[in-house]
Amino acid sequence: MKKRIDLLIVLLVYVSALIIGVIAFRNTPLDSVILRLLVADVIATTWVFGFSTAFRNSSIYDPYWSVAPLALVWAFIDLRALDLSTLLVLVALYAWGIRLTANWIYTFSGFDHQDWRYDHYKSKSGALWPVVNYTGIHMLPTLVVFVAMLPVFLLFQAPGSAGFLTFVAAMLALGCVLLQLISDIQMHRHRRANPGQVMDQGLWKWSRHPNYFGEIAFWFMLYAMMLSVTGFSREWIAGLGPLANLVLFLVISIPLMEKRQLSRRPAYAEYMQRTSALIPIPPSMVRLKREA
Repeated sequence: MKKRIDLLIVLLVYVSALIIGVIAFRNTPLDSVILRLLVADVIATTWVFGFSTAFRNSSIYDPYWSVAPLALVWAFIDLRALDLSTLLVLVALYAWGIRLTANWIYTFSGFDHQDWRYDHYKSKSGALWPVVNYTGIHMLPTLVVFVAMLPVFLLFQAPGSAGFLTFVAAMLALGCVLLQLISDIQMHRHRRANPGQVMDQGLWKWSRHPNYFGEIAFWFMLYAMMLSVTGFSREWIAGLGPLANLVLFLVISIPLMEKRQLSRRPAYAEYMQRTSALIPIPPSMVRLKREA
């Protein structure tokens, strides 16, 4: 019951954030739809940050990563003019967002618990925590996801039509979502059956972070879908979006996660020696590479 009440509060926070964002989008005096969306996104994030501060739990922001894109894309949707390329990107995007949000709901235990990473940064930042919380925990991911969404925005504005490569990229994007789903299910089952032990089975035998690999690859597939419609020379700069997402994982998420694993599970060091860090690779190939 406690979890359900806290989830209801989170839902109300996000519904109100959506309303605030829509009002900001409609009343921002800019010609560019993308810039108006950016303003609305920043204002909605600030609104969620206010509730994170009020409840003293920054995990209220966690689902923003997966639900914001599902709302942002509607600024470009004309239901009467949807073609194959826009339908494919919508299917991929909503499959990704629903899966990631469902996984957050499954792991959410209520306001009594805050993500360990936020506790880590809070202990390190001291009096600067409010600044770190707003800029690093809330605003940085919002901006990274926004630039990662640029290929989707540009695809909706492109005059071109879908082709074979668009379909291939869409199927690969859905494959990335499936990869994340399977890896999450495997991890949840492992934690229930073997608490405190290193997960080195299933997809986790081939990669230390198969869920992260699926997340990173997904945004590159959306970029590939855009390129298949617009052409490389016209909108190549939108590739900075998935690149920013890649850097976020390589520089912050993965190192922080691995440092925590090493401090909590001594066997993780040996697991690192025989398992690929990100790209799923058979252990035998990792061993041959190290021996070479």
